[in-house]
Amino acid sequence: MPMVELKVSGCRLSDSFKIELEKRITSVLQDTISTSFAIGLGWGKDDPNHGIAKDTVKEVMPGWTMINVEECVWAWGGVRKDDVVVRLQTFVMQNAVSLEWRRAINTNLYKLMKEMFSSAGNKLKIFNTCVEGEVTMYLPPDKFYGLLQEGETRKQLDVGEIVNWMTKRIKKNIELKGAKHPVKNNKRINYYQGLSADYSKPNTVDHETQKKMIALGEEFASRKLPKLPSVTNEYNWKQIEKENREWWPTHCEALRQGRGDILTDEYRDELVYFCQDGPYYGLDQQKEREKHWWALLAQPGVTMTWPIVMFHKEFVHFEWACMDDETHETIAKGTVCWVRRGHLGGCYFKSEQLTFYRDVFAPESLLNIKA
Repeated sequence: MPMVELKVSGCRLSDSFKIELEKRITSVLQDTISTSFAIGLGWGKDDPNHGIAKDTVKEVMPGWTMINVEECVWAWGGVRKDDVVVRLQTFVMQNAVSLEWRRAINTNLYKLMKEMFSSAGNKLKIFNTCVEGEVTMYLPPDKFYGLLQEGETRKQLDVGEIVNWMTKRIKKNIELKGAKHPVKNNKRINYYQGLSADYSKPNTVDHETQKKMIALGEEFASRKLPKLPSVTNEYNWKQIEKENREWWPTHCEALRQGRGDILTDEYRDELVYFCQDGPYYGLDQQKEREKHWWALLAQPGVTMTWPIVMFHKEFVHFEWACMDDETHETIAKGTVCWVRRGHLGGCYFKSEQLTFYRDVFAPESLLNIKA
């Protein structure tokens, strides 16, 4: 994506002007989105291969950029006026473009509309939005080779799949074009690319997103079935991994807020938990020990972060650290693996290595979290 719908009232649009609008909008979108993808995949503006990464994204942009320009009549409060009203809505794939870059799309397109319709003067009214959602669409095979199967032209777009495909394509182009400073195989990228929120460092999640994550966490936990679901053609590994990617940010927010009720509901009753103090079999054993850890991790003045998270089928591997907000010392860290069968199954196995440097046992006042 993106798909753009531009509706204008209050002036006549000639075919030549519509074509110019389509070209200019396409140019703005391709430049903004290719820059966001290149940076998001690890090739920042200071990287010597940033230009190759950006051009690689631009190569496929025409294959999924759609623009519709049309005249209409807008009524304000049920009254038609002679203002020139420009309504521009850009639709992008869910979780593919961060909030920062969606705002950049809005800003850049607003500037373009103001320039293109400058003759309207004070009568010009611009309304501009950028929204996201799931996408199933036609993809031209000549631009999406490697992503499409042979003979396939229609696909439901998945952010994780797009990220992996685009990363490989960029690396291949860097190799073919003989960059002066080739990217090493261990090129680092932000692990939250394509996820709905970034918990890799402190204080990066706004209040509205926090509330949304808690609501989604409660919803996902409520979908858990009494019996662990089988993997089938309908409920397959791809769907399970997709659901785990949706769930992950909700887990992080529940821990930051000390929501032991949500954290407990993420597990199955028959949970097997391996750790230094374990093993623990069943939810009752786990809950009694882990509530101390939850309390310590969510205590005031401490922020928990998860810099690394990886997904494969039903496996979720992550590393976490807790930092004191005042001293900036690390008070605890750990490495964890969950086996979570999507929203319908929940987590039935967990292994964890925890290291606590301070506050090893929680005082009674910190144990008053929901469980």
